[in-house]
Amino acid sequence: MACAESTTKFASPGHGGDTVLRDKLAKGLAYNRVGYGTTAFNAITLAVKDGVVTLGGTVYGPPDKDAALSLVANTPGVRDVIDDLEVARSRRWMTNCG
Repeated sequence: MACAESTTKFASPGHGGDTVLRDKLAKGLAYNRVGYGTTAFNAITLAVKDGVVTLGGTVYGPPDKDAALSLVANTPGVRDVIDDLEVARSRRWMTNCG
């Protein structure tokens, strides 16, 4: 008698887990910007593959970039973060403007 091969598959980031993680991160980024008076995370793109998160787009200032990266990096299930974020050019964030 031949042994039947197991067809049980466990959730992994590469399967449905990436979609769940992406949705969780999108909600976290949306929640994080509420009440701060900026649209810091409205222009962020978010991609997840095998638990590796790529953030792209433009944020309002350096603190917004740091906040987005920190939120993503500290989310369970995130294996790595690729930072393709750009900070919008604004006189508010420039220190040596003439």
